[in-house]
Amino acid sequence: MEKSPATSSDVSQSSNANMWDWRAIILTIALVEISSSRLVITEWVPYLYFTQTISLAGVLLGFALGYSTFSRKAATRIAIGYSLILLPAQLLNAVERTDWVWTDLVTLFNRLFTSLAQFIKGQPVYDQLFFISLVTAGYWIIGISAGYWLTRHRDFLNVILPSCLAMLVVQVFDPTESRRMWALAFYLFAALLLLGRLYFLENQIYWKKTRFLLTAETINNLERGALTVAAVTIFVAWSIPGWIKQIKPAARAWQDFSEPILERLSDAVSALESPYAGRNAGGDFYSGELSLGQQAAVGDTPVFFVTVKESEFVPIRNYWKGRMYDLYINGRWTTLSDASDPFLPDTDELTVEYPENRNEMEFTFTNNATSQSLLYAPAEAVWVSREGTITSTEVSPTLRDVTAWNASPNLPSGGRYTVRTLIADPTQEELRLAGTEYPEWVTERYLQVPENVAPALRILAEEITAQYDNPFDKTQAITAYLRNEIEYTTEITDTPPENRDPVLWVLFDYKKGFCMYYASAETLMLRSIGIPARMAVGFAEGTFNEIEERYIVTFEDAHAWPEVYFPGIGWVEFEPTGNQLPIERAPTRLDINADATPTLS
Repeated sequence: MEKSPATSSDVSQSSNANMWDWRAIILTIALVEISSSRLVITEWVPYLYFTQTISLAGVLLGFALGYSTFSRKAATRIAIGYSLILLPAQLLNAVERTDWVWTDLVTLFNRLFTSLAQFIKGQPVYDQLFFISLVTAGYWIIGISAGYWLTRHRDFLNVILPSCLAMLVVQVFDPTESRRMWALAFYLFAALLLLGRLYFLENQIYWKKTRFLLTAETINNLERGALTVAAVTIFVAWSIPGWIKQIKPAARAWQDFSEPILERLSDAVSALESPYAGRNAGGDFYSGELSLGQQAAVGDTPVFFVTVKESEFVPIRNYWKGRMYDLYINGRWTTLSDASDPFLPDTDELTVEYPENRNEMEFTFTNNATSQSLLYAPAEAVWVSREGTITSTEVSPTLRDVTAWNASPNLPSGGRYTVRTLIADPTQEELRLAGTEYPEWVTERYLQVPENVAPALRILAEEITAQYDNPFDKTQAITAYLRNEIEYTTEITDTPPENRDPVLWVLFDYKKGFCMYYASAETLMLRSIGIPARMAVGFAEGTFNEIEERYIVTFEDAHAWPEVYFPGIGWVEFEPTGNQLPIERAPTRLDINADATPTLS
């Protein structure tokens, strides 16, 4: 009987000898790095490059352990030891550092344990550090596994399966960019070359025993054949998704299998699907830019608590504002230009427009979230008890248009700060009579509408407001329209067509959305008809606990709303979002009830 290319004894003999082949090693490194690069190019959150550096370190450690004479148990203990050192050292780069490494480690693990508890309870996790830690640890294990299985066992499947599965999971959550599919092509190409190389190494023993003449030309022919097979296989693989879609039972079986897994994993990646905790936000909910996203914040975990100092004045509605945006482009809000200046509570205090028409109040905030710098306060804040910075634009030598307040150093969990604010309380009559004599700094900054969305928004806004002759009634009409016509949902399950602005898509086609879409639509519609408006984000009022005499503000209270400018009054909040109670302002000054209680949202 003719012998097979490699007998079982030959394979066993070759497998027992630990392998060190530079071509196979380079291909294995390439596979792991291509897989981690596929995650990095999503730009979901900052610090994804950790996966590249940690996976490279892991695969090198795996090579060393696999090539060594250590037993599997000893190699496992060594890998665990390196993990306990290298992983925290890498993750510390994602938290704000102090002069004490121990303090930084405590902060790191506190954040991770809090996020893990939320994940175990089935709650969404919005701290980006949790996701960064998961993928960093995951690629560390992938790297060690690939290196170990290559040099110790020459096991092709165990070398490629972990990194391949990780790559496919990323593709499931990031399917929209077709150009990124080329990463999968490169991966398959490298995997097939590695398969060919391992096959060649496994059969070398047999060829030598049978004195098979293996010339340089033969080796070149084998390599060219491997390249050809790899290219053909990749072409076939690119056609498979289309074939599977045509086989309905197979497609249905895959959906039934994958849907429960993806639903469970979605809690861990809530920071990616949500517009909150943006790419530069660190531990904060809002960063310098805001994508509208596909999912609203949910969950009853408290973010902070608010105690109100007793006052004769009671606001009609409290909004805890964290940041405002002025520039909208393609589903993303940013701030055009602002300067950051230090704020010292012992010496500094801001001024606001029209202070004589405002009511002074004092609030104390207790942070319950992880370390954060962004400070929340009702508009307009003039003093904060924490040192930090103010992001703002100078309007005049005595007036600043404030975008955000930030504490420095960051506010820890349990940290407190006090805010003094001057709150406007205009009546409907005062807002109607405010007129349209807007300051130049307001019209220059708060009337921007992208050219690709302005015509459609203007036509709709003019149709809604045709019967009104003042900005207040026009704003009220647009607010009512959005509340009535757009259905509130916490999740956008579809995606807008290519080259279709998401605000237009929600407003005219999808007809469903959450606060980001309501507020964006109203802000842009008002701007399109010449009424200055801006996008404010932060938290709704929350729930007032009468026993503790404080507001409890949770994740699900995260909110966005439009602010509209009225001459002689300043910025005024409106509420177009369907799941929030409407704001009912007093018709005239005589109708204001001084004993009114807060309206909870």
